[in-house]
Amino acid sequence: MNYLAEQLNNHRIKERKIWDGETFRRDSTDYSFDEADLEFVQQALHQAMHKAYQAVEQAAEERKESEAHQKILGENQELNVNDLSATLLLAAHSLVKYKNMNYSFILTCQVGDGMLAAVDNKCNLRLLGVPDTGEYAGQTDFLTSKNKLERFNLMSKTFGFFSPMRALLVMSDGVADDYFPNDPGMLNLWGDLIINGVLELKGVTVESAVAALKKTKLAKLEEIEKAQFHYLANVVTPTGIEQMPIRTVGLLAEQLGIPLPELMNSPELLWAAALGVLPDENVLPAARLQSWLDSYQVRGSADDRTLVILSREILV
Repeated sequence: MNYLAEQLNNHRIKERKIWDGETFRRDSTDYSFDEADLEFVQQALHQAMHKAYQAVEQAAEERKESEAHQKILGENQELNVNDLSATLLLAAHSLVKYKNMNYSFILTCQVGDGMLAAVDNKCNLRLLGVPDTGEYAGQTDFLTSKNKLERFNLMSKTFGFFSPMRALLVMSDGVADDYFPNDPGMLNLWGDLIINGVLELKGVTVESAVAALKKTKLAKLEEIEKAQFHYLANVVTPTGIEQMPIRTVGLLAEQLGIPLPELMNSPELLWAAALGVLPDENVLPAARLQSWLDSYQVRGSADDRTLVILSREILV
């Protein structure tokens, strides 16, 4: 991350009169971008992957005689780089002026499982990654896996995005698998974060929300505030175990009497549903995110959960 930040610190994506498919055109043989400013970011991402591997390699060398590690691995077995396997998902983001608006330019690269996704200003979903999966469930490739850092593999795992954006989501498989299939699962994840008060949704008026509700079974703001579209989950707190209501867009769609895709295309309905959980201003967004990550329940979910969010409304 230090290398990537250093490389991109003074780099700027140039403003263009036209952004289209040609802007993101890539060479058919080596997948390099024709546009030099975009290719610079791609090369920085790929070099950051190599720097990460070198750091893991160095860490393994420094710890190969570590008694603590040998205790875990077994006697007479030195730590090697494969014992420090990890996945890595990288995303570079910059705002670019286009059509008198702020557009988000994003370039991503991924080795291993997990998922990267963006939600644009019209609530459309764009997946920005393809997870590496093995022959069996739960298998994946790692930063230390053979050939994963070869040029062609990294080029094929690099994705671009250019649009006004609401949120960029980057996560481990512990979250991505809970929202599978990822299309439209990542959009549902974004909706769950809104209606649970983790993210704010701006640009919606009371009048537009009321108009949208009139087309549902919960025709007034008072009705949606009283509706039950949650389940109770046990949460460990400093004072003991407490029950926390976890809202889901699936249950909300049922209460509204509309298909889930229709709900996810309506920021007005999501905004209205979030009114009942207006966040405490004294609680940081990151703390609200952690509480939700620790609490939501999905059958079969047992993996570690990591989720990073870049939001145009709130930065988490």
